[in-house]
Amino acid sequence: MMKPAMILLPTLLAACIISSATAQGDGDGIELYVIGFDIAQGSTQEAELKLMAQQMGGVYLSAENAKTPEDLTNALSQSYKGVPPKAAGSQAGGPQPGGTSVRAPATYEAEPNNEIGDATLLSMGQPVSGRIFPVGDGDFYQVLLTSPGILRARITGIPAEMKTRIDLYGKNFDWITRKDAENPGEEVVLMRDIGKPGRYYFGVGDLAGGSYSSNYTFAAELEPVIDFEPDGEIGDAQEISANVPVEGYIFPADDGDFYRIHLNSPGVLEASLTGVPKDIAASMKGRIDLYGKNCNWITRKDAENQGDDVTLKYDVPGPGMYYFGIWDLNRGSYNKSYTFQAVFRPVVDKEPNGEIGDAVEVQLNEAMKGYIFPADDGDFYKVYIARPGQLEASLLDVPKSIRASMKGRIDLYGKNGNWITRKDAENQGDDVILKFDVPGPGWYYFGIWDLNRGSYEVEYTFKVRI
Repeated sequence: MMKPAMILLPTLLAACIISSATAQGDGDGIELYVIGFDIAQGSTQEAELKLMAQQMGGVYLSAENAKTPEDLTNALSQSYKGVPPKAAGSQAGGPQPGGTSVRAPATYEAEPNNEIGDATLLSMGQPVSGRIFPVGDGDFYQVLLTSPGILRARITGIPAEMKTRIDLYGKNFDWITRKDAENPGEEVVLMRDIGKPGRYYFGVGDLAGGSYSSNYTFAAELEPVIDFEPDGEIGDAQEISANVPVEGYIFPADDGDFYRIHLNSPGVLEASLTGVPKDIAASMKGRIDLYGKNCNWITRKDAENQGDDVTLKYDVPGPGMYYFGIWDLNRGSYNKSYTFQAVFRPVVDKEPNGEIGDAVEVQLNEAMKGYIFPADDGDFYKVYIARPGQLEASLLDVPKSIRASMKGRIDLYGKNGNWITRKDAENQGDDVILKFDVPGPGWYYFGIWDLNRGSYEVEYTFKVRI
């Protein structure tokens, strides 16, 4: 049999630790108290003793916070006499028929805790035994969350007449939400998506306005959601690499995630949102927004149905930083990740040559490769003709595809940038040949266009001869 003991703490001489055990000797019936003598309420010493009691799985008692005068008397009686107390109406401590005793809960509320500033500190998942006594009493608890997640607060073992309410508060004691029992004696579970780590507070009350001799049990649990946060504002965008998938969460409700990528050249950018959370009750309906280097909105792509993948395609006109915003049009919250990836295919053209003043010089009979990219792009070339003769300009190997093909045009300009003539393809995908009798030497300019106003990753070939 473990003998009851009173241990004086050298560093806290105004306190003692009292424990007692049942005759079984296996420790199952242990009750442990940390008792404060002449400890000022609200003092640092009191806070340290409360925390010590919680960490040891015991109860902090003082003359001020004991539920009843008998609580303190019984605790001291255990220390000095080794006799388990016979507290009338108590669920824990008294000997039961057959010589066994009911095991005390791991932790009790630390009184006073009927004001939010005196909230009892709990570990996540740690049950605490509390009591609404006297009439008008309420109990406050606090937890420290180290990550975002789904917070669940549960009250069980409720007195039959008690109609329970749980209130949730933020770190600044700001009220967030509540959950009420529908009927007396019912268990209550409050759930809330927590987007930011920190300290949160719970208030437990009785809507029936009663006073009870039996305890309830309260516990709070967190289901972590580990996201790369903060990335909910464009200025906090997470930098990613091309062609490398990343995972993220839309959590909590109305969350959005931003990503950024630096591109070194023009090219085709394809941003995909796949593996979005799907559920019978609610599924994510994704949206991708694209922004330029100055955070200027460019375009977006929405899922057609909830649960669908989304792919946004954009012709990048030049190098720079680009930003993506990921959203849920259903404004939900999910503890399942999505996958985001930005695929980039460079299109390296001889740019800038989209204006006649930037025309690229070519030599006679030289095969020049170029792109019509991005959409509505045009390319200018210039060639020096040393003698009169028939000039022949050819646009060959134009991009062809089932979805869209280039329908080419060649414009011819004189040495002063004056327009002379043009030749258009009869059909998309056709080659184009322009012929012109050059009257004398000088510079001549050519403009290459797509009448379909498309954008192509495939090169065309341009050649001039005389």
